[in-house]
Amino acid sequence: MFKKRFASLFDSCRKRKGMVSLIMAVLLLGIIGLSAGCNHNTDSKTEDSIIYRNEPLGFSLEFPSDWQDKYIIKESVDNISIFNKKIYENYNEAGRLLTI
Repeated sequence: MFKKRFASLFDSCRKRKGMVSLIMAVLLLGIIGLSAGCNHNTDSKTEDSIIYRNEPLGFSLEFPSDWQDKYIIKESVDNISIFNKKIYENYNEAGRLLTI
């Protein structure tokens, strides 16, 4: 029995059972992840969120309602920058969160 187990360590043949199980597990997790990601309700989010629309650049952003009065948006010709309001006011226009 020891010889067989030792020989199987160096066996170069593919182990089909393990590979099939791994593929099935990955597929199952992918399907669960996709179904969970597609089921969120966007209707309830828009009621209590803040919508920012930029017509010249042609896009809109949705911010959570608890961001009210906590950010500043600086617009320029070809981009916008969003700043943390408290840091922006206290540290000479620092606190950039993102630029689009």
